[in-house]
Amino acid sequence: MALIKCTECGKEISDRAAMCINCGCPISCILADHKKIQMTPLKEKEYFIKEQGYAELIKKWEPSAQECKRISTGWLAQQWEENDKEKLHSLFSRYPYSIKVEEVKQKVRVLDKVYSTQIHRFNPEKGIQIVVYHICSISEIDERLSGGDISVVDEIANTKDKLGKNVFSFATKYSYFSNPKVFPICDKNVCTILRNLNMHECFYADKIPAEASELPKVGGVQGWKQIIDAFKSHFNIQQFSYREIDLYLSIKFRELNGIIKKY
Repeated sequence: MALIKCTECGKEISDRAAMCINCGCPISCILADHKKIQMTPLKEKEYFIKEQGYAELIKKWEPSAQECKRISTGWLAQQWEENDKEKLHSLFSRYPYSIKVEEVKQKVRVLDKVYSTQIHRFNPEKGIQIVVYHICSISEIDERLSGGDISVVDEIANTKDKLGKNVFSFATKYSYFSNPKVFPICDKNVCTILRNLNMHECFYADKIPAEASELPKVGGVQGWKQIIDAFKSHFNIQQFSYREIDLYLSIKFRELNGIIKKY
């Protein structure tokens, strides 16, 4: 028996466990991920240098309205928006309600695939089905989504008893595409970059989780909105929408990590 790091939540578990005792990720998925990321000593050194570089760039980074506008309206952001318009906005417009199983199933499947929300990891055979029936069971879900009731995000995310894990990131995306003007998207990369930035800028009083799945423990969607609002207020960029901020931070994360070139 050996201890390995869960590739989903980052905590140590036994390699003989059926699943991660902390987040519920199946051991088969964790071992497959470890196989993919095995590195040679040279690559490990390069990875360490890259991580050091990211930490230094975060310290030097000063978010601004000018940069936010440049990135959120740039070619990559527009490419992402066009992709979402073609694959998701059109789908959610075609099936605007969340009470018919077959219509919700189509939306959940496409959203899971486009955004890699990993629903299938926790139950490869029935994960999608579990989430679909859960969404359809939520009281007055359509009225709440159209009316901008943000508490519905936490209810969509609350699948731990049924799936073994809360699907908070997925829930924010499902709500966003149901009503883009109201609901803020959340994902791992945005959580990470805000957490790292907050360590030296201290724009938010509490600790920001490293994973979107941890947000239900710190206030859920209301807590997430408070984090984003604190970021916007601290750097005087309140004029930007939640979507523009999401695009800005998602692309900036990739830029600082060298995944894409600065443009």
